[in-house]
Amino acid sequence: MESDNLDLNPRTPVKIAVQFLLGAACGLALVIAFMRYSWVFSAGISPVQIFVSVLFVASCGILSAMWGAKALAWLSKMLESSPI
Repeated sequence: MESDNLDLNPRTPVKIAVQFLLGAACGLALVIAFMRYSWVFSAGISPVQIFVSVLFVASCGILSAMWGAKALAWLSKMLESSPI
């Protein structure tokens, strides 16, 4: 039985950290794009929205660190379809 992990270039901790930061940056851009509507309509931002936003940004970073380019491709598709 062959191994499924045939990656000749293993991911280094620096690559993982960079992917985490890129994922978190994409998540932050998405959060800002959607929170902008709250700011425009003067609806205000509640602590629950802030907590969910921080949780979303952190989860985007963690998913990018775990899955690498696949998660970053998914996040970039979300950014393309967002109204930024």
